[in-house]
Amino acid sequence: MIGMSARREVDFAINEITITESRETVVDFTKPYFLESTTIVTRAPAQLSKAGAIFTPFTLLVWLVLALAMVLIGPLLNLFSWVMEQYMSTPPDSSLQMFTFNMFRNMVLQGNMIVTEHWPHRFIFLFWYLFCFYIYALYQGTLTAVLAVPQFEKPIDSLNDLLASMKKGEFTLSVPYATSNEFIFKEATSGIYKNIWDLFNKANYVKNGDEGIAKVLSGKFGFVNAMLATEIRATREGREKFYLARQSFYPQGYGMALNSGAPYKRVFDRALSQLTEAGLIAKWARDEVNSVKGGGASDEETSEDSGPGAITLVHLQAAFFILALGIATSAVVLLFEKQACCLRSKSDLEFDQNGIPSMSRLR
Repeated sequence: MIGMSARREVDFAINEITITESRETVVDFTKPYFLESTTIVTRAPAQLSKAGAIFTPFTLLVWLVLALAMVLIGPLLNLFSWVMEQYMSTPPDSSLQMFTFNMFRNMVLQGNMIVTEHWPHRFIFLFWYLFCFYIYALYQGTLTAVLAVPQFEKPIDSLNDLLASMKKGEFTLSVPYATSNEFIFKEATSGIYKNIWDLFNKANYVKNGDEGIAKVLSGKFGFVNAMLATEIRATREGREKFYLARQSFYPQGYGMALNSGAPYKRVFDRALSQLTEAGLIAKWARDEVNSVKGGGASDEETSEDSGPGAITLVHLQAAFFILALGIATSAVVLLFEKQACCLRSKSDLEFDQNGIPSMSRLR
């Protein structure tokens, strides 16, 4: 349309034409009748799987520290028991295995089966109980929140997010060919625009906004386009399928392209100024979006607050995996133990020269 106006094939053109310095060298523009920013539209973030949610309340380091504490608490109690047995002539309260098992039991069930009359053990038990109670409360509260509240992939909210995801190979830039949106990246000599363009693949050019919206639905693409046009197209396809970045950039103005030196430019400027000051342009923009939504319903009226989702078996996959792993491990240990008992029984039987077992061993 810029070319047609420059060649005087038409008197004027209007269709989301951005006013740029290079275009003003060949055509005249009216005053901007609409100002808007550029946005990044991506596919709506997918909900994250909660199959491993049982592990998410704590970081890996916390889990390692807790495991270390469980390993050390049993030998520590046994050491106290040994010291009291050696130097105080007191019988041990329990064995190393029972100490370790009951401290683990206290961690997961908040209960202990060991009864002691010795104060050193009582003090250790007291502070271990407090430690376990604190850990248990933190874990239970955090796990409930993780399971109840839906979690989604990290969205693209800014150019920095887009650049970071492009470096990781997660998202790819897509822009309309030969537009001002392409120009801001292609002509940049430094800064984030240039950094993003250096990672751009020319195979991801699109011809127009409709093709760009379709491309977003086909994969991990961040389509850069004018905000109003993007919102209208996304709403037409199903607003819930898309995500518009919270941070916009590169404000741009739309104007009517006129023949160079057109005598009616002043009349158009005056008419557009009146429309803008009366708020009719802004009303038109709202009406366009609402007409696509259907009946002018607002987001608040059409959105449903479903609340936290219910906990399902998917959320407990990790717990059942741990249970199955424990049963399998116990079965393997049982087989080894049975084999060891058989070997021990055979070695305990002594045979005489005639092959008859010793009576001392049979008693």
